[in-house]
Amino acid sequence: MNAKEMFYLMEDVYINAGIWICGECKCLFREKAVADSCCLCTRCGKQRENGYIFCEECNIKHREDVEKTKLEKAEKIGIEDWDGPVWTDFASNGNDGYFGDLGELLEFAEDEGIEIPYAYTCGKDPFNLDLERALENSLEEMWDEAEEHLVGYDELKTAVDKFNKDNSHIEGWFPNCHKIVILNFKPERKDD
Repeated sequence: MNAKEMFYLMEDVYINAGIWICGECKCLFREKAVADSCCLCTRCGKQRENGYIFCEECNIKHREDVEKTKLEKAEKIGIEDWDGPVWTDFASNGNDGYFGDLGELLEFAEDEGIEIPYAYTCGKDPFNLDLERALENSLEEMWDEAEEHLVGYDELKTAVDKFNKDNSHIEGWFPNCHKIVILNFKPERKDD
């Protein structure tokens, strides 16, 4: 926006640097047209906040479009076809929308009076201490052959393998946007 051409001074002469600066955020560009459109929404052309490509209104529309596309492409299954963890953006339970199973989610939704049309199934990510990565990080600032001087690697690997096996019950979850459970859940209306 309001692009200005950059110059540099060489022996008391201003020389065109071939660079344009956005008058709003001061980002540099090689083309004036790009600098002029720098702080404008790429969807509607209105001014937007620094660090974003859309204005707030278009950002909301974009997220809705992305979600709609994911829903259209996702495999849809019924409640009876899933018994694992789920994630939903419709309910925040202090666990960022993750629930151990559908029963937990539906109980929460009923208690809170929240409608939940669907939930994403979740994949499981088991705990795993990566010995190779830990060693690589620890040796990063050492001399080049430091790894060759390590003593007790085999014993450490055996211990880490046992540690990982003993802690395999610890797992994280991640939403699977390719498979959703259709719930169409509406809480019962309670007469007060």
